[in-house]
Amino acid sequence: MKLIEPLNLLLDGISDREFALIEYDSISQYPLLPLKLVVENYPSIFVEFGDKLSVKIPALIEKNSGIYEKLRKIRIINVSNYKFESECLDICNIPLAEFGNIMSGIYSNIKEFCEECLIVLEGIEILPLYFSLKNILKGLVGLKITLHNSTIVCFVNYDVLDLKNLALLESISTTVVRFKGILKENSIERYGYVLKSLNDIKRDHVKL
Repeated sequence: MKLIEPLNLLLDGISDREFALIEYDSISQYPLLPLKLVVENYPSIFVEFGDKLSVKIPALIEKNSGIYEKLRKIRIINVSNYKFESECLDICNIPLAEFGNIMSGIYSNIKEFCEECLIVLEGIEILPLYFSLKNILKGLVGLKITLHNSTIVCFVNYDVLDLKNLALLESISTTVVRFKGILKENSIERYGYVLKSLNDIKRDHVKL
């Protein structure tokens, strides 16, 4: 699996069949990191929970010449009450409705596309607004078990979830990476930290 900046500054890699949890803030200096990770690793699937896909796809295309051809190779699953469609891209829209239907829709789309691939999940922090934490964790563990030949990387905004929810997510993860911003006078210094990993760690923390 090819890692991109800033993950490659911390880790040698993420192993096949891992479940990795990465702290992520969409307004950080790496707003397109999850989507970039997907397009640099094929076969791969990007699962977006929420309504930001219509902003992220055009932004990625604008900032990266030639990226459109890579986007056409991946499958994008948009879990949202707003449909998103783009010519020549493989996009599946799943309504943000009953949780069981969401997870079965994600599972069937992944199985149809490829049973051994990279799966990147983004935006799961919105799910506790609609569903119980118990069902969410059961769903994630279910994906991890049934798609055991795939590598799953889950990006989460730590500022949205409470400590209990984060601790439970970290407990089912084999790799955990956090990014933290520290206010220094008139600027923000950002650091990356590896909390645990199955692979060799280049540095346990790094200033970004």
